[in-house]
Order: sequence, then structure tokens, then C-alpha cells
Amino acid sequence: MARARTPSPAPVDLGLRLIPTERVLATRAQDEVVLLHLDDGSYYSLDEVGSSVWALCDGTRTLSDVAAAICDEYEAPRQAVELDVSEFAGELVAAGLVRAVPSTG
Repeated sequence: MARARTPSPAPVDLGLRLIPTERVLATRAQDEVVLLHLDDGSYYSLDEVGSSVWALCDGTRTLSDVAAAICDEYEAPRQAVELDVSEFAGELVAAGLVRAVPSTG
């Protein structure tokens, strides 16, 4: 039986900053972070790289800055990391875990 494919959330522009919403609790467990959305009770487990991205998305850095830090930390190619960070940010926004806001300059 064929299933309808759920479209992926739209990637987020690398010039934006992400700010966690007030209704999300985050806790670290070994090399991952577990997020709990208090409004609907859904939870998310982030792997090591996702946890690093989450920690960097504190509203002070653009997603481009986040991608650069991930490139440095994991010695990964910039273009691939930028795409991954942008797509991951889109998932976080779509889940209501963060807000994307313009850079203040």
C-alpha cells in the first residue's frame, strides 16, 4: 500500500537567528539533547550534531554563524553543513520549538 509522502519543512534562510520558544524544555543526556514541547507533550531526541546546533541557536548567532561553528567542530564541508543546518532549522521551526527572527545587523 502506498503512503502519502509528508513534505519536508522549508529550509530556513542562513541570515536568520533562531530563538527557542518559552514552551520547550531541553535536557542533556550523555551526547544528546532531549526536547519536550510543553504545549502538546511531544518530545524530540537530538543526536550529537543536532545537540551542538541546538546549543548554538540561542538567538545571538545567525544560522550562517552556526554552520561555521559546526564546520570547525566537525571538520565538515561548509556547503553540506549549511544545507543540513538550514533544513534542520526548518524542522525545528515547523515543530514550534524555535522562532526564526531577522538578524539585528
